[in-house]
Amino acid sequence: MKILIKNIHSFGDAYPLTDEKPGFMDSVRWEKFLSLKMEADKKRSLASGYLQKQMCKELGITNPKYGYSEKGKPYLKEYENIVFNISHSGDYAVLVYYESPSVPEESQAIEMAKAYTVPQAVGIDVQQIRPMREGIKKRILNENEQLLPGLSVEEETAFLNRIWSIKESYVKMTGDGLVLDFRKICIGFEKGIVSAKDCETGYFKEYSGLDGYVLSVCKAKPFTEDIAECVQIIE
Repeated sequence: MKILIKNIHSFGDAYPLTDEKPGFMDSVRWEKFLSLKMEADKKRSLASGYLQKQMCKELGITNPKYGYSEKGKPYLKEYENIVFNISHSGDYAVLVYYESPSVPEESQAIEMAKAYTVPQAVGIDVQQIRPMREGIKKRILNENEQLLPGLSVEEETAFLNRIWSIKESYVKMTGDGLVLDFRKICIGFEKGIVSAKDCETGYFKEYSGLDGYVLSVCKAKPFTEDIAECVQIIE
């Protein structure tokens, strides 16, 4: 497993935000880029595409062809044994990819394209730590995840952002997206497990190396590595 991180402001003048498509942007991502109005959103989209380029470079893929699931999740058409996931927030775009040692059967490959509910499934989420409105708090907490008394405002905010990030990485792993009610998702912090009724159990880990942000990765199989050792900052 490898995690790639890029600061959206690190491009400099290398890739100006113009109507000229960079070579590393596929047509679907480029159309989304052109629909964006805010400069920061464009930079996040650009950085996400750049990380896909970096992933392919590391994997030795010279002419990647992307497909998209029914819910818009990208995958590599000709490399069914590789899964990846992207997230961005604030100043960062992040990508996690995982290369299975074996190529799945055709039926598994089809399922992977639809929702990534295969053994090597992976999801990632990065969140800039920000206060949450009361209405959001009520919509994300499971009955077993109530806030502990005595927390400072900063501690409560950090905890709620952790909850959101872990659950977001989980629904991105399963392919459910935000249609799955976060209140029905339960996090087991002691064992690093996250699950929901009638859905796959996931295994999560958190990375604390980005000041002011929380980053979570969720896999369908238990982790065999420390994700801090999997992180690469892309300049």
